[in-house]
Amino acid sequence: MSHTINMLAKRNIQKYKKHYLIVLIVLLIVSTLIFSSFFIVDNLYQMKKNYHISTYGSWYTRIENIDEQTKKGIEIYSKDYFKDIIKYGYVDFQGKYDNYQVGHIEKNIYSLCRVKIIKGRKIQNDQEILINQKVSKKYKLYDQIEIEGKNYTIVGIIQTANKNLPDIYTNLETYQTKDYYSNMSVLSDNHYIQFNDGNNYQEIEIHYDYNPYGYDQNEIHDQVEKATNQLQQTFEFIIIILFVLFALTSTSLKKRMKEMALYRGIGMTTNQLMMMVMQENMLISFLSILIGLLIGVCVSLGYLYLQSKTYHTFIYQISFKETLFLVLVLMSCIFITILIPIYSSSKNALAGTFDSKKFNYIQVRYKKLKKQTLASLATRELWANKRMNICFYVFVLILSLYGLVYFYQGHPIQTKDQNEQSQVELIMATQKEANLFLKEFSQNDIIINHHYIDEGITMTYREIPQSVYKLCQLYYYQSNKDDLKGRFPQKSHEIVVGNHFNHVILSKEWYPNLKVEANQVTFKGKKYRVESSTSSHNDQGNYLGDDNYEIALDEVKLNEKVIIAGEEYTIVGINENEYYNDSMIYMFEDDLKRFNTSDEYYSGYHWYPIKDVIKVEKFMKKHYKARVYEMVTSDELSVSLFSTLNIPKHLLMLALAVGFILMMFLNYNHIENNYQDYLMYHIIGLSYREIKIKQVWKSIKMFLCTLIPCVFYELILLRGSIDHYFPIAQLMILVGIIFLVYLCVYNIPLLIVLKAHQNEEIRKEDN
Repeated sequence: MSHTINMLAKRNIQKYKKHYLIVLIVLLIVSTLIFSSFFIVDNLYQMKKNYHISTYGSWYTRIENIDEQTKKGIEIYSKDYFKDIIKYGYVDFQGKYDNYQVGHIEKNIYSLCRVKIIKGRKIQNDQEILINQKVSKKYKLYDQIEIEGKNYTIVGIIQTANKNLPDIYTNLETYQTKDYYSNMSVLSDNHYIQFNDGNNYQEIEIHYDYNPYGYDQNEIHDQVEKATNQLQQTFEFIIIILFVLFALTSTSLKKRMKEMALYRGIGMTTNQLMMMVMQENMLISFLSILIGLLIGVCVSLGYLYLQSKTYHTFIYQISFKETLFLVLVLMSCIFITILIPIYSSSKNALAGTFDSKKFNYIQVRYKKLKKQTLASLATRELWANKRMNICFYVFVLILSLYGLVYFYQGHPIQTKDQNEQSQVELIMATQKEANLFLKEFSQNDIIINHHYIDEGITMTYREIPQSVYKLCQLYYYQSNKDDLKGRFPQKSHEIVVGNHFNHVILSKEWYPNLKVEANQVTFKGKKYRVESSTSSHNDQGNYLGDDNYEIALDEVKLNEKVIIAGEEYTIVGINENEYYNDSMIYMFEDDLKRFNTSDEYYSGYHWYPIKDVIKVEKFMKKHYKARVYEMVTSDELSVSLFSTLNIPKHLLMLALAVGFILMMFLNYNHIENNYQDYLMYHIIGLSYREIKIKQVWKSIKMFLCTLIPCVFYELILLRGSIDHYFPIAQLMILVGIIFLVYLCVYNIPLLIVLKAHQNEEIRKEDN
């Protein structure tokens, strides 16, 4: 019997070749897209990764200006959680020479940040230095330069595409500031790490940057991200397959109900009938998937070859396990999709129909028909075939809602108060850039003008000498008065300090008898907790070496005296702003002119209502470079399901095209199978023109049912968008597309069927 079923399945494929040709084409297109996209994404990822690593190195995370406590915490944390898989290194910045940044990089930085010697050799002693290509425009190989009274010889020129690295590289391990680089993500989203320093657990807040061209070298993170992307793509394509195959199979089996009833009448069981139809569909499906796989390989090969011209490398690998997994997923999806309609049709085959209720639009009575309007007849038809029409409605509605969300890209949806404040931070701006912002946005802002001292000066606060390398001026202050305790400088030798000005540095160079125990320093008979230190630690957590220790004295007070460069200054104000409660010194403008400064920059926080975030962001992107500012805004929150899903534009277009063709095909088959009902309409009084008008009413009713939730959803987006964006032109186009889709779906198939039956009674018009 199995041989007979196989023969019948092959014969039915030939007999219904139009249907199976459509199934073959649909599955071929989808399978080609799935396989080619998988192969392209995987291999293109590897090509980009190799290219970017060869250009920028393998570093992924950078933590700037790291102190000793953070350095220790990071190293302990990395050792505990990452064992030996993490690679990291430090960059020591030692000051400036001739406006060039001088520093020292550890051995690991050469590979992490792709620091390559292109001319000369490596450093062999402390009197030799390397320079980058920018410095090489002024100095040549083997030139000697004097830095802080010492002569150094240039022995090599290096090349790197990474910013934030020194311009001149020394062999000295001293530093003023230190940056940390690693080849993987060290931190979680909460920006805190916990570690055991030998005595107890410590917690440190970390601020870090990611390499925009970097790749997390943690294989677990990489595999999770890759699997997530693959599952998302597979899910998107499977949804299309489920919808298409279910509709095609149901329509085809409905046309074959008499044939299937005959098979049951001559003795075939339900299981045998199911097996026959299953073999038909699975054979076509396997053939289309196999051809799609081969075409996908060819398409991906061609695309990757073109991309290799850009990335200067060609990688093409196919994972047998992943390919087999995709084939099995597709076959399983197809099997599940066709199982339900096949089971339903086989079970009810003896009745010669899928449903015990005969599809019937109207009672065949002229008087009752005459009382009906064309609009009400359209409603009855829609309801009589509600399963198909509900599918049409849901499909068009979902795509319409996604279209509305797509219009709001770049217009974040917020559930917070529109008047809540956010800010943009100026980081390393010039005076011109600071003035430009103040001219455009007049808010409650603070702008600080930072001045670097050429050689540093000595400051004495509470009889403790300190080194000062940077002084500041309150360039612009228009903020909450409660942030400033006291007043601004009104004359020379008056200063404003930050709330952390009482954080001072104790050095054994100045205090040889300084007593250090564990995490405490005893100074003038009083014990202080060490806030940070440049000294190393032993296994018990005690500080080692003759270095600097930061402690916090009692809080700063007004009218205290500070000796700066031998002259006395009075503290007349304390800046308690939450973003500037640091240890900086804000001087009177005339006082700053007494000091020789080598560099200056402006920084500040500028506040604005959340509703103006788009305006501010556009202005900043237009007039500033990315290094100058940082947007600090609230997280984007969704107001509904659709605004959280990320559906690519090309997939939406593909779904719309496939869905439109499928709806046309389904409605055509429906009208073709029930054209006798339209003939009956004509016999009992409806003209050809009235039948067409009735179909237009179908389009109008479906359009209105779709438009109502779209309007409601647009009001939600309009209210939730922080700038109350209203895309009127896009909305009008979307409304027109929705109506056009329904108009085509319900009218074009009818015109085709009527033309095919033009010699029958239905084409005869009333005289």
